[in-house]
Parts: sequence; structure tokens; C-alpha cells
Amino acid sequence: SYVQLSADRRVARNVMIGANISHLRSHVDFRHDAFVSDMSLNARSAGAHLTVENAARSGDRLVLQYGEPLAVSGGKMRQTSVMGYDAGGAYKPSVSELDMKVRRRHRMAQIIYRAPLSNGITGFAAAAHHQNWSNHGGLQNNLVMLGLSLRH
Repeated sequence: SYVQLSADRRVARNVMIGANISHLRSHVDFRHDAFVSDMSLNARSAGAHLTVENAARSGDRLVLQYGEPLAVSGGKMRQTSVMGYDAGGAYKPSVSELDMKVRRRHRMAQIIYRAPLSNGITGFAAAAHHQNWSNHGGLQNNLVMLGLSLRH
């Protein structure tokens, strides 16, 4: 099950701000749960943006965005392993818990500029900075994209 909330508000004729958040809850049912217990996982994503229309010329759009992609925000998996047998032949269990929560969230900031070039052709340029890329602490990714969108 999930809940997603989004809100946008025009703060001036050409300026809009917005935010979104999603929360997901999932019950994980292990069919054969003798060694892994059923569990619940929570996940969330969030973002905010500032959009300026007609920033440099008619029909263009400049967007500044900040966001955290969907990642597990809570949940523990309990696992039982067999660590040998006792003198009577019964299992010697070892129980461990694995916290599934992402500790170093992937965060991104980006700026996108789109402008109509001619009938059905829009050009765009985007630059983005990603911190903790793919939820791995310290990994960064910077990128620049240029392109065209065609509609017919």
C-alpha cells in the first residue's frame, strides 16, 4: 500500500513551486518461512521543485529540482541459520537481524532548461549532481545532457 501527495502552487505569473512525497508499506510474506521471518518494509521518496516559465524567451521553462528517489526507510529481516547440530541431532540455530533501512540516501539536485526551437522541436539542457549514488555513501555522479524532443 502507498500514499502519494503532490502539491503545486503558482507564486507569481511565471513562477511555480511544488513538492511531492510518497510513502510505501509492503508486507513481505516468505512462502517457506522456516529460516526467514515475514516482515514489513517501509519506503519513501520526496522532492521539491521551482519552475520559471518564459524565463528567457516565450515558451521556455527553467526547472530547479531536489529529490530523494524511492528507498527503504525501515524494516528488519530476521533470519535463522543452522549452525550445526547438538548431541541429540537437533538444529543449533543462530538468529540474526538485518536492518534494511538505507543509511546513506541517494540525493539529487538538477537544473533543466527547455525551449521551443521550431514547430514540434524542443531543445533541452540539463545538469545534475547526485550524492550517495544508488544509496552508496560517498559515490557521486555529475552529468550534463543536451538534446532535442520531437513531436509530430
